[in-house]
Amino acid sequence: LPSVPRKPEISKVVSLDVSRGGFGFFMEKQLYPGEEILLWTEIGRIPCGVARCLKHGDHCYEVGVEVRR
Repeated sequence: LPSVPRKPEISKVVSLDVSRGGFGFFMEKQLYPGEEILLWTEIGRIPCGVARCLKHGDHCYEVGVEVRR
């Protein structure tokens, strides 16, 4: 499936978990599996691909991403 066209933007997230291969976090916007994002952390910018996105409320999504190497 083609990705959803989006303009570049910065969003704040609340981290949930971190592993060697990915991250989990809450955010206000829905992302879709396969979308590519750039996660900014204290150790630098990390390219990631969205693996899952679960809706928890009107403006609360739990997102899981895989680190792209």
